[in-house]
Amino acid sequence: ATKCQIWIESKEGVVKVYVSDDGHGMDKQGIIDFCTLFRSRKQIEQGKTVGQFGIGKLSVAAIPGQKEFKVKTSNGKECWIAEAGNLLTDEPIKIYSVSDVPSQGTIFEITFETEETPAAVMLKLSKILRKYAAYLPFAIELHFPGDDKAGIPGTTRRVDRDWSAENENYGKSYNIKLFGHNFEVNMGLGKATNEIYQNKVLVSDNYNLLSHDLSKNIQLPHLIIRINSSAFELPFGRHCLRDENILDPLSQKIRDH
Repeated sequence: ATKCQIWIESKEGVVKVYVSDDGHGMDKQGIIDFCTLFRSRKQIEQGKTVGQFGIGKLSVAAIPGQKEFKVKTSNGKECWIAEAGNLLTDEPIKIYSVSDVPSQGTIFEITFETEETPAAVMLKLSKILRKYAAYLPFAIELHFPGDDKAGIPGTTRRVDRDWSAENENYGKSYNIKLFGHNFEVNMGLGKATNEIYQNKVLVSDNYNLLSHDLSKNIQLPHLIIRINSSAFELPFGRHCLRDENILDPLSQKIRDH
């Protein structure tokens, strides 16, 4: 994908969030695989994906009040729609084709009941995206709703940041080679962080990357450390690594630099 757009519609306590991208889309088997738990069939270069267990789709079911789900996807040759109600029930997912095939891309429609205003929902989405997906190499646009009664127009905000260390005060970049893998390390000064990314998506900020291999926990005020690598492996859940031992030699290298 080169662009992702997110917008919202609401009526009487029911909110619909739309997420649209211009990626390669899915064929029939792709949409079946997407709707099947524990199955993942991402058709991009190996090592460029995030996750591998086919459970990310469950995050939609975890939304409080979720009541409907729909995805429409096109690979430019065929178009498929999958529809479901509450994803925590035994209600079947309907999959059917569409004869009028649009250009490549996928659009998700997630419906849930909430007492929050549309603007509050979008603000929450914005905070999540800015934390986890701000460094992805394509544009993410959030279209905030306006206030029709007050005559206030809606606004569009982009979620993107340049990965380079030039954004940090006194920032520097390092490429570290370990076990045949490349690790991009950015260091700088600001609000102290220790962040691990897999293909530019945040995995965890719970590790001390300066002293993971030491018995003594070293904290340097204001030190920013960001590491990105496709070599990082996620466990079944998130927010940690499957193999934490890889951080020991990384910490040594970081202290050397």
